[in-house]
Order: sequence, then structure tokens, then C-alpha cells
Amino acid sequence: GIFGDPHVTGKPAGDDLIEGKRTALLALTWRNASSFERETIMKAFHSQTEISPSLLNDIRAIVDKRGRTAHEKLISSLVNEGLETLSSASLSAHAQDLLTVLGELLTRRHT
Repeated sequence: GIFGDPHVTGKPAGDDLIEGKRTALLALTWRNASSFERETIMKAFHSQTEISPSLLNDIRAIVDKRGRTAHEKLISSLVNEGLETLSSASLSAHAQDLLTVLGELLTRRHT
């Protein structure tokens, strides 16, 4: 992730950017970013192997400036809403459990 500790996540810092993952946090940041900030983010997406610490810090600053806290709250709220809806869906308990675990793995990884 952008803010993840490599010792916790097991991935290098900025790995999602190198892999070109358009995460929810980045998508929300992108909507509010200036064209210069978007160009900065795109530099990371076009990187093939690693991101310099200064570029990663620049992107972190952009995400913070463009509403990281509010965006993380929105993402969490939407995930909770989805999980609540899933709990009342007409699916088997096993299917609900699998989808709940999947939803949590995809959205609530340690950063």
C-alpha cells in the first residue's frame, strides 16, 4: 500500500502503485487532485520495479492533502454497509462467511 509498513504488510512500500492498482483511496484522491498531482501519481504507475522514497513521500502528501482521513472513513462506511447487507442476503451461511472474509481481506488489510 501507499502507507503500509513493509514489515507488517510483507510488501515493499508503494507496491500497489508499482503494480498499477487503482485502489479506492487512490481513486478518491484522483478525483480531487490537480493535473500536476495526477502527473506525480502517474509517475509511480509507470515505474517498473520500485518507487523512489521521494516520489512515494510526494504521493503520500497528495493523498493526505486531498482528503485521506475522510476518504478512509467513507471507504470503511461503505464496507460496513456492504457487510451488513450481505448478512441479510438470501445466501447460505457458508457463502456469507466466504464473502465476508473476502470483503474484509480486500479492504481492511493492515496499512
